[in-house]
Amino acid sequence: MSKKSTSVSGCGPFLRAALCLLLGSAAGTAVTICCARLDGTSGGGIFSILAGVVLSAVMLLIIRRSDGPGCMPRGTLFSRYLPLVLLFPAIFLVLRPGMFSRVPPSGEFVLWSLNLLTAVFWEELFFRHVALLLFGRGGLFRLPAVLFVNLIFGAFCFFCGIRFLPAGSEAAQAAAAVCTGVFLTSLLLRTRNVLVPMLASFLMRFTAWLSGRSSLGSQEEDLLSALILCALALTVGGILILRGRRAEQKNGN
Repeated sequence: MSKKSTSVSGCGPFLRAALCLLLGSAAGTAVTICCARLDGTSGGGIFSILAGVVLSAVMLLIIRRSDGPGCMPRGTLFSRYLPLVLLFPAIFLVLRPGMFSRVPPSGEFVLWSLNLLTAVFWEELFFRHVALLLFGRGGLFRLPAVLFVNLIFGAFCFFCGIRFLPAGSEAAQAAAAVCTGVFLTSLLLRTRNVLVPMLASFLMRFTAWLSGRSSLGSQEEDLLSALILCALALTVGGILILRGRRAEQKNGN
């Protein structure tokens, strides 16, 4: 077999996985936007919560019926990576020390928290666990798959108005989502526990929301937040993925 035909045959599984991810993310985007319009608020409401529950059930059903690797809690890796889970919320707390000074009314707070919880649950199941099933563990350790999955994740966050920064332009928010996605993917690959990126994503978006309510901050502070988050997410995520890739290659040999 020629080198060219081998390359083409190797692209087939990647293209199929990419198409499935694109279709799934497009469907999730349509449902999220539709429910937000029904709720009449970007903060989410009963329709968004119900949609999150239904989408989570669909993701769990897909995962259960697949023959891929499990990514639910196992071992003690969770405690080892807990400092990384708390890294970005701690940065928001340092940059916006008054973030808890303007906590919203209890009704709004509970509703928004439930909406965020259900949204993060299905999103991480899809963009982390289902992506792992589509591309394979070895595939997600490779740069093309990691970038593709998280560019789609960034586009999803952009169209759905999902924010990983307290403030900033839509372009900065999308860039932060892509970089954060790389970090969340690395957590899943290293821990094999989908609850780890779930918790990291929830805490990051929760503290970003509180930080955004407390004060808008100056443009310099917003830019600093974006640069710190993106640089750290890419650096930490990249190191974890490269180390995992080397360990996998070593074990394969």
